[in-house]
Amino acid sequence: MAGGCSRPIGTISGSNEVLPQLRSVFDDLDNAVNEGRGYKDFLNPDGFPTGGLLAWSESYLMQGYAEMFRATGDERYLDKLYAHIESVTRNRDDFRGQEDWKGALVPAWGTDRFTEGGEWLHFVVDTGMITYPMLEFVQLVREFKIERLSDEVEAVLARVKEAVDYHDREWALQETGFGLYTFPEDFYSRANYVCPLSQQAAMGRSLLLLWTLTGEEKYRRKATDIAAALRSSFQDGGDGGYIWGVNVGVILDSNPVADISHSTITIHFVDLAYKAGIQFASDDLGKIVATVKRLFKGGRVADLIDGTGDYTYEITAGQYTFLTPYDCEIWKLCYDLLFEVHRVDLTAKYFQEDWWGTVMLGIARLANNARYIEAGQGGQS
Repeated sequence: MAGGCSRPIGTISGSNEVLPQLRSVFDDLDNAVNEGRGYKDFLNPDGFPTGGLLAWSESYLMQGYAEMFRATGDERYLDKLYAHIESVTRNRDDFRGQEDWKGALVPAWGTDRFTEGGEWLHFVVDTGMITYPMLEFVQLVREFKIERLSDEVEAVLARVKEAVDYHDREWALQETGFGLYTFPEDFYSRANYVCPLSQQAAMGRSLLLLWTLTGEEKYRRKATDIAAALRSSFQDGGDGGYIWGVNVGVILDSNPVADISHSTITIHFVDLAYKAGIQFASDDLGKIVATVKRLFKGGRVADLIDGTGDYTYEITAGQYTFLTPYDCEIWKLCYDLLFEVHRVDLTAKYFQEDWWGTVMLGIARLANNARYIEAGQGGQS
């Protein structure tokens, strides 16, 4: 792939000032979020304005701990991730006795936001967002052979499977021949109400890790179908990249262009699927990289994946650092956005709370991918 970072320089710690800087900023912000507790003690509907604080803020913090462990090898981040997993699991609805709209105890994290009449409902996307970093914990403990946490990973894996498998009832075969997640028909009184692409991708990431960790084919099959739906929805952006809509299918007035914030999830799933040998080829990743680089024209990032709109979601683009191995320029673009445009080392603690997690994940991904940057190329200006 043209422009790729094919010669990582190994761990950057001790040989470059970038990683210590990023680690310091991450730790300062981490300590500032509810005095270092993050959002682990909250319920999913808490928080403003997300209405899904565990799914859309806490999940990013947990991913950030996983990335910082990868970047530094410091097990303190892994221990913190586990502490958050334990707390978030205790706040799962079945453990705390919160019944859903039908009076059932569900092994997931519900919300009464965005539902008709304020009923308590469980969304595929929330389960995907919350369980993905839990599975990262399992993956890291096994990969690095951290024996002291071996019992914990089995318990975490069992709880995640309960949550993900609950949504099997919302999986439906489509006319295209592949299955996708749908909203509950008995609640919305609408058959085959298919969830948006980014919501499919959120659960798709957990499916991919569950397949990797358990070898169970049912997870691979679902992830493959989601990948196929995504691939079929990508359209030529006219400049070497892709564009796509909020929902499956071609872009229409009824299916507008996706935003860059939700697309961080969509593109991350594409990257994971590509690495797993599912659906996507190197040419697709090249076009995805071109798509992201197109967004950073002029150093600012507009709201929509086609490069249009204002800058409401701009801060979320720092997450795209995970594409650095394909093109080192992305690391510098994300670094400059966070540290030159938004000065997150000084300002992040003043963002509304649903941005804190995404800022910290962006910083953590910069730290984890710093090893791909030649000394002096990706650091401070």
